[in-house]
Amino acid sequence: MPKTGEVSALCDECGGSTRIPTTIWCPECQLNLRNLTQITELIEEANEVQAPVGDNVKEPPLDQVARRVGALATASERRFRSLTEVQQNLIIDPGHLDIVLFSDGRVEEWILDAVKLRSIGYRLHREGGMRLMQDVHARVSVHNRGVARSVDMWWDKIGDWQS
Repeated sequence: MPKTGEVSALCDECGGSTRIPTTIWCPECQLNLRNLTQITELIEEANEVQAPVGDNVKEPPLDQVARRVGALATASERRFRSLTEVQQNLIIDPGHLDIVLFSDGRVEEWILDAVKLRSIGYRLHREGGMRLMQDVHARVSVHNRGVARSVDMWWDKIGDWQS
């Protein structure tokens, strides 16, 4: 087992690839796994989609939001294929997402990214209306039009937004 780097694992169901950082194994003996929370955090971090930003570049706030929106939408799209039919119907239902968003309960992992996307949409609408939402959406679209189309779906019915 290498001491640093990543290994890839293929999903038996969809064939998708997941990067697993080798740091989930003990750096000393390479045998003992870290606890489940640490493993989950390391794997999520290794698979988080981020647009590259140079070390000396100060990213404008709207670009930061757009990058976050794009990463959440990409993660939601990836997860969608592994959901049950009931979950797939719920995750694209704006009414259900709003119920989850505005409830006090714990949000389940399978729907969390979509709820965060919805929350960002509401915050943008509150702070700058449709104009701010459109500005962020345009920045997402520059990097990936397909992801921008899924953002349309998750922002549906926030203000005058329609997918």
